[in-house]
Amino acid sequence: MSWWPPVGGVVSGALLAVSVLPYARDIMRGNARPERASWFIWIVLAVTAFVTQANTGATWSLFLPGAAVIETALVFALSLRYASKPFRAKDAIALVAVAGGVVAWLLTSDALWALLVTIAVDIAGAVLTMVKAHADPDSETLAAWVISALAAVSALSALGTFSWLLALYPAYLVAANAAVSTSIVLGRRRRLATT
Repeated sequence: MSWWPPVGGVVSGALLAVSVLPYARDIMRGNARPERASWFIWIVLAVTAFVTQANTGATWSLFLPGAAVIETALVFALSLRYASKPFRAKDAIALVAVAGGVVAWLLTSDALWALLVTIAVDIAGAVLTMVKAHADPDSETLAAWVISALAAVSALSALGTFSWLLALYPAYLVAANAAVSTSIVLGRRRRLATT
């Protein structure tokens, strides 16, 4: 299966790139309303994951964090123009936590520690989006989140040899994207049950 890591890596990056298309369309049409703070947090995580994985010898699995940097930056830029709600106190708290994670990374210079701290902080962004998606499931594009989860699964398969440091980021993305997808589905079911 020596041919699979290159294929898995390219497929993961391509799927993540494709996942942003329906989401960007829905944002520009006013149907999707991304949680701005979440997407800013995810930019930081994607950059951290890319740098730490590149520094530890990743090759084909770099397609996922590379595509994630571009995807998250695009959605964040769109959220600045199209999102309807201003930043709130909970957004500010999440952003301060991200800043703390970046400082911890710079102070420790340890790739694993940096990734663990950033993922821990990133969970705050995921929770913000999950809460919003459950309360207002039409504010998110389910297909984008499902495709992103599949991209992360493909990235896991691109790791030629297993390494916790290289597997941590795509494994987290599988869980986070699945959690947001589940929140959307549960929000839709809740709404149907009350109508």
